[in-house]
Amino acid sequence: MNYEQAKNIKKQWNGKANAVKDLVETHRTIYSGIQEQIEVLENKLQDYDHIKNIKRQFDDERGEAETTTFTMVHGTTKYQYTFQQGDDIDIFIKDLSRCLTAEKHKQKYTNALVKMYSYAYNQDLANLVKYYNQVKELSHTFMEVLEENMDLLLAEDVNVPDGEAPKKTKREGAYNEVAKAMKRRLDDGELLVKELDELLIAKEILEAKKKSKKRKGKK
Repeated sequence: MNYEQAKNIKKQWNGKANAVKDLVETHRTIYSGIQEQIEVLENKLQDYDHIKNIKRQFDDERGEAETTTFTMVHGTTKYQYTFQQGDDIDIFIKDLSRCLTAEKHKQKYTNALVKMYSYAYNQDLANLVKYYNQVKELSHTFMEVLEENMDLLLAEDVNVPDGEAPKKTKREGAYNEVAKAMKRRLDDGELLVKELDELLIAKEILEAKKKSKKRKGKK
């Protein structure tokens, strides 16, 4: 790499830095949303466990009603649950538990993404590589979890014409959308590793040139 190439690489990186910073903030926001969703799921699982016991007592004493509604409170948030005659609460609990498992995997994956982009922005190549590899590993694990729970999948198709509402896709379609998004993030990480490696070399060349000019100026 020569001096002119080094200047060009640094210029390109400077132009990209803000976009990388935006990715950090975007995924921090996503991470916060996942945390909120996990809290909701944990509250609902707790509620279903209580409701299961209460409903059993009512059913034993009065017989099963056609419709039963429960209101549960967590802090300032109220959750309302309505059950029809014959509904199996254990199935709801099982589905919620599966959703919670998927969200927790997503949380780990998103946290690794935040760190990967953050270290790229801060020009820390060693930690960028570390979290890129972690993102890669967690991607595979997360996709395995989603594949096992395909029937619960729902995602937005972002590839729609301007002005049209995103369409919801279920199961295989949603799985494919998630897979595409993860592939883009892995491509991002791989490119960032390559570009940051080149940037650090370029900075060494530019610094050496700067020192050389100073030495010549003293003579």
